[in-house]
Amino acid sequence: MINVKRNILFQAYRCLLLSAVLALMLLPVMSCGDDLLNTETRSEKSNSEYKLTLTLDPDIVYLNSNTEVTVTVERLVHKDSVSATPTSLKLSAVGGSLQGNVEYNNTSIYAPYVTLDNEVGAKFEILAFYIPASSYSTVVGVGYYNYVEKGHVSALYDGLNVTLPVRLVKPR
Repeated sequence: MINVKRNILFQAYRCLLLSAVLALMLLPVMSCGDDLLNTETRSEKSNSEYKLTLTLDPDIVYLNSNTEVTVTVERLVHKDSVSATPTSLKLSAVGGSLQGNVEYNNTSIYAPYVTLDNEVGAKFEILAFYIPASSYSTVVGVGYYNYVEKGHVSALYDGLNVTLPVRLVKPR
């Protein structure tokens, strides 16, 4: 009778241990491609000639931090199929400013010069950083003020307009 009880307990223990080992082995495989950890937001528009993509990573920004902004222009047809290639990409920001690989012209609109190769699939990419605009007071209890809770970043190229919201939060 004791051997039977020990055998049943051993079988249950072995089954539980095997289940735990399998769960630990399958968890990393099952979590691949999980969007839970992906903080990137993307907006795309295209016409018959170009595709414009705007990407923010992350889309939630602390007032004392910044976020990465990537804009990509992709040619969808050969240059010979287009009457004129636009050379101006316009970037703008609400609730902050863009800094980095963009030219600043004392307005809220940035206009980098776009150069694309002649072939289909040619890409032009620009990287900038969205810096939130706010005021800060060292008075106890005031902290950050004079800011918007939801900013926006937008890009315009060849009649294509994409925009993404940026959520601005106070740091802890």
